[in-house]
Amino acid sequence: MATRNQRERRAPERYGVISLGIPFDGENSDLELEEEEIEQAGELGSSTNPVYSSSEDELEEPRRKRRRRGRERTETSSVRQHSQVCGKHFISGKAAQLWDCYDPNWVPTQNLGHQKCGYVEKLQANLKVATKPDERARGQGLKNVAGECGGQLSEEIKSNIQQNLDEPGEKVINISFDVESAVKVETNSEPGTATQTEKFDYSFRTSAEKQPFNGTYFSHGNDMVQFYMGLPAYDVLQTMYKNLFIFVVRESVWDLAYHFGMSLSAVSRLFSAWTVIPSSSAKMPHSRDKLKIFLITGSSSSKQKVRIEDGRGSRAHDFAHEAAILCTLSSDSGENSENSLQIEAEVASEVPPLASPSSSDQIAVVPVGCMYTPLKERPDLPPICYDPVLCTRNTCRAVLNPFCQVDYRSKVWHCNFCFQRNAFPPQYAGISEQHQPAELIPQFSTIEYTLQRGGTSGPLIYLIVLDTCMDDEDFQAVKESLQMSMSLMPPNALVGLITFGKMVHVHELGCEGCSKSYVFRGTKDLNAKQIQCTYPNTGGRIMLFMGGPGTQGPGMVVDEELKNPMRSHHDLEKDNARHVRKAIKHYEALSRRAAENGHVVDIFACQLDQTGLHEIKSFPNVTGGYMVMGDSFNTALFKQTFQRVFSKDMRGEFKMAFCATLEVKTSRELRVSGAIGPCISLDRKGPNVSETEIGVGGTCAWKLCGLEPQTTLGVFFEIVNQNSACDLPSVAVKEKISPIVYFKTQHTAPVPQGGRGCIQFITQYQHSSGQRRVRVTTCARNWVDASNVQHIAMGFDQEAAAVMMSRVAVFRAEGDDGPDVLRWLDRMLIRLCQKFGEYHKDDPGSFRLADNFSLYPQFMFHLRRSQFLQVFNNSPDETAYYRHILNREDVTNSLIMIQPILYSYSFQGPPEPVLLDSSSILADRILLLDTFFQILIFHGETIAQWKKAGYHSDPQYESFRQLLQAPVDDAGEILQVRFPMPRYIETEHGGSQARFLLSKVNPSQTHNNMFAWGQDAAGAPVLTDDVSLQVFMEHLKKLAVSNTS
Repeated sequence: MATRNQRERRAPERYGVISLGIPFDGENSDLELEEEEIEQAGELGSSTNPVYSSSEDELEEPRRKRRRRGRERTETSSVRQHSQVCGKHFISGKAAQLWDCYDPNWVPTQNLGHQKCGYVEKLQANLKVATKPDERARGQGLKNVAGECGGQLSEEIKSNIQQNLDEPGEKVINISFDVESAVKVETNSEPGTATQTEKFDYSFRTSAEKQPFNGTYFSHGNDMVQFYMGLPAYDVLQTMYKNLFIFVVRESVWDLAYHFGMSLSAVSRLFSAWTVIPSSSAKMPHSRDKLKIFLITGSSSSKQKVRIEDGRGSRAHDFAHEAAILCTLSSDSGENSENSLQIEAEVASEVPPLASPSSSDQIAVVPVGCMYTPLKERPDLPPICYDPVLCTRNTCRAVLNPFCQVDYRSKVWHCNFCFQRNAFPPQYAGISEQHQPAELIPQFSTIEYTLQRGGTSGPLIYLIVLDTCMDDEDFQAVKESLQMSMSLMPPNALVGLITFGKMVHVHELGCEGCSKSYVFRGTKDLNAKQIQCTYPNTGGRIMLFMGGPGTQGPGMVVDEELKNPMRSHHDLEKDNARHVRKAIKHYEALSRRAAENGHVVDIFACQLDQTGLHEIKSFPNVTGGYMVMGDSFNTALFKQTFQRVFSKDMRGEFKMAFCATLEVKTSRELRVSGAIGPCISLDRKGPNVSETEIGVGGTCAWKLCGLEPQTTLGVFFEIVNQNSACDLPSVAVKEKISPIVYFKTQHTAPVPQGGRGCIQFITQYQHSSGQRRVRVTTCARNWVDASNVQHIAMGFDQEAAAVMMSRVAVFRAEGDDGPDVLRWLDRMLIRLCQKFGEYHKDDPGSFRLADNFSLYPQFMFHLRRSQFLQVFNNSPDETAYYRHILNREDVTNSLIMIQPILYSYSFQGPPEPVLLDSSSILADRILLLDTFFQILIFHGETIAQWKKAGYHSDPQYESFRQLLQAPVDDAGEILQVRFPMPRYIETEHGGSQARFLLSKVNPSQTHNNMFAWGQDAAGAPVLTDDVSLQVFMEHLKKLAVSNTS
């Protein structure tokens, strides 16, 4: 309130003081300014006289009297003796400001964090002290005032003061700043009210049950609508809701408070109720570019005009009524006497809010998690050259962010995770609302710091481990690639070389005149004490080039005799691969050792046969290294992929980071269940760690030895009860590992509506330049009631949900049987359709899904058919390679892997994406298929015949040559930027490599139904017995609407 008063003093016009949604006139705003000057002069009762500016001579006589009353306190005794005023918080004759019981983010008190009671005995004592002013008032002869105005009300207040902690809390009313009318305001208040004084000591430790906002609560009359929303009538509220809903709920409460200059408590209460007050049957408008709303209501004598305009990057700024968002109240006579409503709405964005259910036992099929890319390239995010400001509580240590409450007068900020009161460092002494640091600006929810105290790390270290047991052509190609990489490494980089065959040679490259190396036997496992560590705990890359599987030592994959073939998936299922278990155990121990020391292990395996990636996959999976699989080192696929390892950004720095740690901070309603990605657990326990583990769980921090711009982790959360934020509840999980589970906790009270769940990602890493940097990302989402399925459905991101479900399915597939994983996916899909679908019981024809759910069943259909879960016709090495890439890529690339993209080129029009269906394979079309691992160009039957006839070489058919060249150019653009480089394939109708296309498309036309009624004869049939997407959806609808499913 202090900074707002200062802003009011500078403003040329005063629109009134805003407090808890009730506007006051200019007289009260002046009084508040005067009282602030008294507070700045000294404590109440001090002998020091306040110093006023020269404008005192210009004040009117009434204002001088009010200032004199505030200084002399001659007319404040009656207010101080009031039962709802505490002398400890009494300042300059004004009643204590009200306390919002249900949103403790903003607390206007000087004693925040110093008088929190931790036990019931102290609470009862404080409540007993709070009743003494009432007893003192009765003793001094004020019984006549209480008997005349509010005898019955005093009894109700007294009974409310004696409430137990488990009973619902009281509503909060406002007391006028006018001294003479304080008692009269109390008599007109509703029963069950309380002030800040009565709720201050235990507001953070008790969870008062708030009466829910719904249509019934507000539809009985317009009084509640006018008080809470600032609108004249309930009908106006419903009309504005239909056009403002998408814009309002997607904005951060802190952003609204910042842009509109409103108190945070009022904004939070207003907009948390905004989404649930109107009828749930109101339909939302479609998304467009701008938002313009003109609301005109008037009478014969006056007219109120509400004007709301918003273009992205600008906000309206005229206020008179805080609850109406943007209002300009003006009186205008002579206008139309009838109430009129004119609304023009163009909503700002189509992105819906992410709404989370507010009670863990109400969760059914809603995935709670996110996909986070720590090192995502952002040109608008320059690193800041100072250290971040941390919360002083040892169990929190969260970083200052735009969602924290800041008191610019006292230079303190309140942590939005633990509500700790923290003082700013001395270098922040000059901050104000007009001069904010970067970490407090709402646009910088992600910010990167360059640590100053740690200095710079050592040079980059590259250790090359080369397999010498390969063909001469491949060995020569590897040497050329390594020589090329030397020119791409920084000048101060340290390079080591280890070659291995039957013996291990550690080469000393700095020795001149002769070749010097140290030889070890490869059949013995050396421990860490036998190897000298020159740079311990320093980031570095170990680049392994494999030309075949290991045949000796503890990591042996296959025997040396060629009569013993490499293991297959069938051998793994039947447990016929006798070397697999021992080799996996050996490599997992080595990978953990490398991860603990911060080393990245890259694997480049190029061989027509298997090289043992299945056993050695733990190295890149745990350390975050690359895994590249190819047919030979003497191919463009390997050479260009290896060259892109040393690619640089716009600043000329390598796109890689080392020795990174990711820590997740959550608010009390959320707990971290785990993460799936290239990481290893740091075993860091805390109150926000869930007992239900998904992926790498049991911790809130992970180590990522290697980071690239596309490295993405899937982080999963669990919603817990607010009352159980300090004690871990007992959780009974119906599914073993799942982001979509049923939770049963010991506490059944839901999280209070209107609150916000906050998540903060803190990533520390070593930059390629040697600097230590910290990137912090903070986000917040509103809590909604789980019974309001419509609002939860609006926050569903089907693309991110499909990718997260694919990661969980792949994680389960590592230990479970393939059919069990497929059945688990089917059960989760059926439950989601039953929860969010619209249908009539036992009527599949009535089943409908919303637009943001419509593609999710299609993603699950292609995921079930993908190489990630179907191991048929794939070797164990190929399966390990595909799953590794899926677990590290972002959402866009992962969706391409799950459901490939198909483009069509023809003379009928420009290139366009078409359905991934067999009906898209036409004779006069050229198709471009992008599966992320392959880029395939398919020529239809007619196109292939024209090409064989040489029409593209004839100048008369220049258009045909351009048609053939168009997909080649588009494929070249994809090949230039993707890592690892995909395989490029050109084929035609009837070609052997057309199998790559036929295996990915939906088999809507097969050899069984190609002549059936209604089938398009132009499409190409697929020889398969797999079900099509149409059959899959029909079966899904039957199970979703069935009562027995």
